[in-house]
Amino acid sequence: MVARATVAASVILAVSACGGSGGTSTTARSTTSTAVAASLASGVEGLCLARSQAAGDPPAARGTFYDRSHDAMHTIARQLEAVDRALAARLLESMQAVEADLSTQSPAASSAADLGRLIDVADQGLARLSVPVGTCR
Repeated sequence: MVARATVAASVILAVSACGGSGGTSTTARSTTSTAVAASLASGVEGLCLARSQAAGDPPAARGTFYDRSHDAMHTIARQLEAVDRALAARLLESMQAVEADLSTQSPAASSAADLGRLIDVADQGLARLSVPVGTCR
């Protein structure tokens, strides 16, 4: 019960921390430029690669996640906060599970499944932001 409360508090803090974009636009569509949309979609594609690497090459999965996807997930969460805080929180919570999986030398057996959940939530987030979704399945 304490662990669940700690995770919930962490997600709330993370959503709050990601909220300070400083932009003046109030719509998700206007804050997502074509270049940013391409970068976000590329970040989700990186999750697909990391998922395929998770079982056979955990260090590569870790590198792919942090090099290609981590920042994009934070950007998606930041943009979602203005239009769908619950989805932003689910994205950050899913990302936290992946980070926990990848933080050890022997990633959890659930790494691929957790990456799959993060891909699904990220796809939902991109759709909510009107960013074309063309990721793996």
